[in-house]
Amino acid sequence: MESSDKSRLLDRALSLGFSRARLLCPLPDIAPGERGNRDSSPDARSALLVFLPYDLSGGEGTLAPFARSNYYREAVTRLKKIVSALARERGLSRGDLPIFCNSPYPEKRMAWLCGLGSLGRNSLIITPEYGSLGIIAGIFLPLDLPGDAPLESTPFDMCGACRLCREACPGGAVRGEGGIERSLCYQNLSTRGGVLPREVMAKWRLLYGCQICQEVCPRNGKAPSVPSLERGYLGAAPDLDFIVNASEGELGAFLKGTVLGQSWIEPALLRRNALICLWNEGGEGKRRLLRERFLNHPDPLMAGTMEILSGPG
Repeated sequence: MESSDKSRLLDRALSLGFSRARLLCPLPDIAPGERGNRDSSPDARSALLVFLPYDLSGGEGTLAPFARSNYYREAVTRLKKIVSALARERGLSRGDLPIFCNSPYPEKRMAWLCGLGSLGRNSLIITPEYGSLGIIAGIFLPLDLPGDAPLESTPFDMCGACRLCREACPGGAVRGEGGIERSLCYQNLSTRGGVLPREVMAKWRLLYGCQICQEVCPRNGKAPSVPSLERGYLGAAPDLDFIVNASEGELGAFLKGTVLGQSWIEPALLRRNALICLWNEGGEGKRRLLRERFLNHPDPLMAGTMEILSGPG
């Protein structure tokens, strides 16, 4: 594949509404303990990486902006158009061109290696155009092509002496040298099972997601606006009372096609998160109703959560 072919591929990605596109070649080895494996794409020799920015116009709410519409599915839908075109032009099958998005592969490291963006101290990819306010996706390619270079020689260089994300993180998850301690990250905790510690629940304000480290990042302050996305739209503030009381069938139907309907978060955890939000937002009257409803709830997760919320301390 020549440079002109590479340019056409990148231009095709940009024409589909991705704000940035880069090519990674060669593909990195995956270190022991790192998530993902190459077995599902054994013939891949390079990868197209893209960045899809998300809309921030909804204001504050209980749902982080990246989850208010299904940007992951939207990115995959757009990339399928590239897959179809490449398969037709190159005589490949679609199986030769696997798409990845929020996958087990080390997508952030891959994105950093090809200059899709810089790697911030908060472990997020920060692009020149939209900061970290977007999602990463890509296609593995069975093609040798000229790869793009990183934007800096080592991770976290771009952040310099800035420590705003570390200082703002409610869980203290941002390491001083850079990177995230996942066990302390509220984004990770929102999908982790079990009753959360009291000190975590006391600061809890979101049904899903946490973007505090992005809100304080200077690189995100001047990101251009983007059109809203209807696909999988939930808005900034889904009905928490409905979520906490809905049956499995009702909740499944409500969340179908949305980010919260994906396999990485169980409905039971959404109910737990909604309960914590309602407790922290509510006055004494609301809290009394929640206590009566959930303190002896048959679901031990809900009952245990309410026991901690309503207990002393």
